[in-house]
Amino acid sequence: MFRAARKGVAFNAMSTYVDYQDKSLYYSDPLKVFDFCKRRLTSKVTLRHDYLVKDNSIPFEYAVYLYK
Repeated sequence: MFRAARKGVAFNAMSTYVDYQDKSLYYSDPLKVFDFCKRRLTSKVTLRHDYLVKDNSIPFEYAVYLYK
């Protein structure tokens, strides 16, 4: 996906930094994902783990932005 992009790629995922995990869902470690992207794809990586889907909750998703 990144190779085919002209400017960059963005994606979001469910974080392992949560207080509850549903066994039917997949959660990924944001640090491992960031490390992979930084080492293997591009030095221009942004990780956002600060947005809330609903008020008074913890951030259970994160977004990664990869730039060319």
